[in-house]
Amino acid sequence: MIRKLHPIFKKRVTIKVLIIVLFTQFIFIHSTNAQNKNNCPEEYSIQTTRLDGFKPNIDDIKLNWDFSKTSKRSNLKLEIVIQPLNGCWNELDGTKRSEARTHTITNLNNKPTNSMIITYQDLMSKCFKWKATLISDNCSESTEWKFESIYKK
Repeated sequence: MIRKLHPIFKKRVTIKVLIIVLFTQFIFIHSTNAQNKNNCPEEYSIQTTRLDGFKPNIDDIKLNWDFSKTSKRSNLKLEIVIQPLNGCWNELDGTKRSEARTHTITNLNNKPTNSMIITYQDLMSKCFKWKATLISDNCSESTEWKFESIYKK
């Protein structure tokens, strides 16, 4: 004799199974992210400095990176995304002025310390936001977006 389950009991079982599946997925994703972070380089710096620009009130921005203390740089790739902005007073929330530009640096093993210069003439924008992403076989890690204004401070 087969007994039919009451509909409320079916819902409870379904909800419990759903909760277990979601919890398992959360644990799996969290452990995968933790493993990826452990495989990413730890001792590096990416920062900006200001240089005199083509006009007295305009600076050029020099984006510097240093991976010289990183041992895990043999297959490491650095991607820098630069997004020109309108509405500089809104900083990171400024509207996009044009397409984002991605610069990929692949020779970090041979040249771990280097830089790039970002100018008003290149972007045709007075401000921008940027972020860097490190990519290798077992790593993918991004910085937060950072805001830069080309106007002198």
